[in-house]
Amino acid sequence: AGYTSNVYNPMYPPRTGAVILFSPLLLDDKWIAPESVWKRYFEQVAPQVRLIQAGMQGDKSKANYLHLYAWPDNLQTFLETAKTVNEWVPCQTGGIDLSDLIRLFFDGHGTDGFVEWKNKVERVISGSIHKLGEGQPVEKVQRDLDDSEKKFRVASMRGRWQHYRKLFTLMPNENGLKEIDDLINSIALEVLILAPKESFQEQTTRYHLILRQIDDLLMPIRKLIQKRTN
Repeated sequence: AGYTSNVYNPMYPPRTGAVILFSPLLLDDKWIAPESVWKRYFEQVAPQVRLIQAGMQGDKSKANYLHLYAWPDNLQTFLETAKTVNEWVPCQTGGIDLSDLIRLFFDGHGTDGFVEWKNKVERVISGSIHKLGEGQPVEKVQRDLDDSEKKFRVASMRGRWQHYRKLFTLMPNENGLKEIDDLINSIALEVLILAPKESFQEQTTRYHLILRQIDDLLMPIRKLIQKRTN
């Protein structure tokens, strides 16, 4: 019957057949190994898929490893007899685990991770909504927001997102990045501070919802790169 090849589409991941994944991948002077997170993803969504590592750094005798300088005599047989993702153990290729790098985006080094940033900004926004609910004057709530540290925190996260965004494109479930771009770029406390009194509460509520949207879009990726406890 033979095989047909298609470019991988994260919106429509295959349910059967073979997926060829090059490893390690060179990105910004780093050699990155994406196979462990791809294995975890397909174990969840399509355990019958056969994930094939392709490259020049791995052991060609290992299951599912396609050495680019030592192709099998019969590629179709190689693909058809490869182990399913449930049975397969990736071989080492010398790259940095993609999960570890993306985990740095979420957790950072203490207080500079996305999770801590989102929680702090959300508290600032929620605090403004609460103060308005108590009847505090809009001008006073806006003055409380007019804090250079808070404004810098938002701007710095935009830069952090852009720095890490390329890594997210290596994930098997990376759809939604453009939407995250737009949402993160739409949060600007300086705009909120200068908002007309009539629209301040509406704008504050909108920012609160935006933070939830960002969290919802990133949650599938965050779950995928969490360390296993077993």
